Amino acid sequence: MSFRHTGAGTWVHVWAVVVVIAVVAVVATSVGVIALRPAALFPRASSPPTYAVSFNEAGLPAKTSWWVSVAGTSHTSAGPTIVVNLTSGTYPYIVGPVAGYVTAWTGTLTVGSVAEGLSVPFVPYTYTVTFSESGLPAGTDWSVALGTGAPAVGSTSTFLNLTEPNGSYPFAIGGASGYAAAPSGGTVQVDGANVSEPIAFSENGTSEPVITIGGSSAAYPFTQLGVSWYVQNDSDIVISDDQGGTGAGMLAVCAGHLEVGVAAQPETAAELEADDGCPSTDDITNTTFGYDAVDVVVPAANPHGLLSLGWDTLTAIYDGASTTAPTLLAPSIDTVPLSSGPLDQAPWSTHAALDWDQIPATVDGYSFPAGSLYDAGAVATTTATVEGLGSVSATGAVACGASSSDLDDLCDASVFGASASGTPCGFLVCAGGAASGSDNATATIAPFEREDASGTTATFEARLLGAANNSTFAASYADLGWAGCGPNDLLADCGILLPPTEQANGAAGILSAVAADANAIGYAPDGPARSATGIGAAGLVPFLAVGESLAPGDGLVAGSELSYGAVVPTTGAAGSLSAGIHASGQVSQYAGWRPFVFVTLEPPTGQVQDLFTFLLDPEVNLQLAAATGELSLYTI
Repeated sequence: MSFRHTGAGTWVHVWAVVVVIAVVAVVATSVGVIALRPAALFPRASSPPTYAVSFNEAGLPAKTSWWVSVAGTSHTSAGPTIVVNLTSGTYPYIVGPVAGYVTAWTGTLTVGSVAEGLSVPFVPYTYTVTFSESGLPAGTDWSVALGTGAPAVGSTSTFLNLTEPNGSYPFAIGGASGYAAAPSGGTVQVDGANVSEPIAFSENGTSEPVITIGGSSAAYPFTQLGVSWYVQNDSDIVISDDQGGTGAGMLAVCAGHLEVGVAAQPETAAELEADDGCPSTDDITNTTFGYDAVDVVVPAANPHGLLSLGWDTLTAIYDGASTTAPTLLAPSIDTVPLSSGPLDQAPWSTHAALDWDQIPATVDGYSFPAGSLYDAGAVATTTATVEGLGSVSATGAVACGASSSDLDDLCDASVFGASASGTPCGFLVCAGGAASGSDNATATIAPFEREDASGTTATFEARLLGAANNSTFAASYADLGWAGCGPNDLLADCGILLPPTEQANGAAGILSAVAADANAIGYAPDGPARSATGIGAAGLVPFLAVGESLAPGDGLVAGSELSYGAVVPTTGAAGSLSAGIHASGQVSQYAGWRPFVFVTLEPPTGQVQDLFTFLLDPEVNLQLAAATGELSLYTI
């Protein structure tokens, strides 16, 4: 409303109303219509165009998560490319850090009138490997070749710095004519920190004899202690004994960087020539000096009630946790095929991740003694203490399809429905148990793997998973070999790659990680596992290998020990490792045993032969085995 002056001191009220209808705007006053205008004369403002900007990473392992922030907004991907839609302008960006890698972290991006693409290279973080020499006159030229097939790098200084990412690298010392280096070669292990390797030179003719040994970390406690005893009795010899894994040891001895390689499995000339570059010769010699085993391990508290385990269930557990598509696929769980009911559904048939209550707690439907908690004829008031579960009770028989408040798992027909007659009757007891204070825990199983190449992993693949190659299994127990899925001594040979959070370096790393995670399962050498905090004998899982069956009437190899229908990995003269070594073609002994072997390119002679003679002396060998928790040549 407004007021208009009409003259002669008179004011008049004027009313204005604006009405917008459809495409026409009408303006009216108290005296008539004054305007008609099309609404199209008032167009809406259009948004500026956007352009796709792609950030393309290179250098990261497949499925590694990375991120980029553009103008304060973060974008994440586990693939090689991140695409961001932006209008024209200039934008600051930041590439997020990825553990173990370096890249150009920040920059400025200008977006014009076309799509943009930026390359984001990631380079593995490297550490300094410092070789420091002593004993050479100032200015003397000497050299180091670090890595398989790497050229020698020379120096006239007392220090020589090289850089490498994490891994095991053989090295060889050269140059310095007229001088001998101690050690003249060996293996350097880079593991998240700079490394220093001292080298002592002495003039030829006055230097002490040197023997270089390297390889298996599982056998290292045995060889390290044995070498120290030998040197105490012979002051005229210097021995360099290093660890870096069976794979690194075989590469180094084949390249001539070591005199003696140490393997935690038998080595053949054909395999060493094909896989490790050994010269073609019939003289490659294996000298067995002791025995050990690879065990399946869980935390000593065993909160999920795992009582024993079979090869196919173990393979299914590792298949399900892999971040890549496994090539070694479990055909069954506890002998029940994944192609038939009720396991012909997810997560079993799809080889997806498994929870603890989705696997059996014992192998092959092991029958418990009459009157025990899991006896099908047990009375309703049965109460018993079960390993890992504590005191539980069952209302009637806990058998195929039976339901119990304490065992709500794969044995419970409710998992498949009340009419699920196909529930596998062999699964009399299933895992699950109490974890985090709750019964029937459905926590996902967390299997661990060695991130470093090792004979332990090769034995795990070949003897426990039962791999004949990267996609098939041994046909019988007698067919179990040693090669596993492939020559690299990694689970990746089986197509199995676990998340970084479930990888650890060395036996000590695996044991520590498993002990710290209530949902974990892993594998480790028998000796270290028995003495590991949080694992010990209680954390060793009785195991049934490919082709084994302990049904009534099966004979047992003398010395074998059984628990919940599977063989216990027990060391000693009366233990199942001893029985397994004596009767490796039979089916009632622990499959995970393996020999410790010295590998030389020709039959040992001289100081090397003298060292072997000392370590294989019955009294010395027995004492070394007892001190290191391994199995002597003379207790089998």
